[in-house]
Amino acid sequence: MSSSERPIRVLVAGRFQPVHSGHISLIEQALELGDVVIVVGSAEKGRSWDDPFTCRERLEMLKAAIKEKGWDASRFTIIPVEDIHSNELWVAKVEMLTPEFHTVMTGNRLVEHLFREKGYTVVRPKAFRPEVCSGRYIREKLRAEKSLSPLRSIVPPSVSRIINKPDVLRFISSQKR
Repeated sequence: MSSSERPIRVLVAGRFQPVHSGHISLIEQALELGDVVIVVGSAEKGRSWDDPFTCRERLEMLKAAIKEKGWDASRFTIIPVEDIHSNELWVAKVEMLTPEFHTVMTGNRLVEHLFREKGYTVVRPKAFRPEVCSGRYIREKLRAEKSLSPLRSIVPPSVSRIINKPDVLRFISSQKR
């Protein structure tokens, strides 16, 4: 690449509630295309039924997983983005808060539609164990089992250490619908 060429940046977006092996696969696929801009959505959310992990915890999970994989941290930009509840404005907000990116990698149909509509190249990742690599599935298992043990194969060890903090597990296991 000549010095006048800009590196390709690939945007991936998610809530990462929590980071799991499907996210790691997505990020790995994005890395094959270029540097990665990770948007951590719903950044303003405190602990709740659907969002049991704080933004700080999710950022910590992503950074720990990147380090654990041995990836070059300089290839990543991680940006928390608060919800605005407007599909029409969401892409503009992401563009405003992130460095320039060229491609979006997502398995989310709405995100795909919104970025295609704005002229971005959108790449769908190869799915990685979608039956269990889902934040909803993991959160429900955590609540039911009150333990991370049954999920060890789908949550990176570095993320497990964050989830296993007493205050995090206590909150998750106390939640009732």
